[in-house]
Amino acid sequence: METWFRFHSTLLDEMRKCPNYKELTLKDDWARSVRTGIGRDIYEWDFSPHERYELLRRLRIAQGEETLAYVDTFSALRSAAEERLLYIKWNINSIDRSMNLWDEPETILLKSEQAGICANEAMEMISDAMGLGLEDQFGACVRAASDAAKRSVTLLSKGPEIRRHLGTKGRH
Repeated sequence: METWFRFHSTLLDEMRKCPNYKELTLKDDWARSVRTGIGRDIYEWDFSPHERYELLRRLRIAQGEETLAYVDTFSALRSAAEERLLYIKWNINSIDRSMNLWDEPETILLKSEQAGICANEAMEMISDAMGLGLEDQFGACVRAASDAAKRSVTLLSKGPEIRRHLGTKGRH
């Protein structure tokens, strides 16, 4: 039984170090399975009532520790992912605002490409964002990227015409 409890404790240490939501859920599932196995063994093996009581007490403590490890890691991962998504959105919005009618087409394309790189970075976070309850923040990144893409298309397709029109009006 000691080996099982140590193994469960090791899994909790690994849970606390998980770099993403997927790994956290895998470690949590594994820790829960180990804890279930311990509980089954407590009842299947031949223990005195006192020994069984002590093992069940330790199992309840292990369950509490498991819950704390999961919640602490989940909170840290969520906070980091939320900050990252906000930063990505801010970058996309900055790039979008920097595009203007007087930019050369190459400059608009470069800025559009930079916004796309940021959008790809957000897309790489989709599973964490969804698992961590950050759907709104992820959606805001996607909308910002879509707005930037629309602006670049408009500036590239209609920009020359608008500039000509503005240039003509300025001469009258």
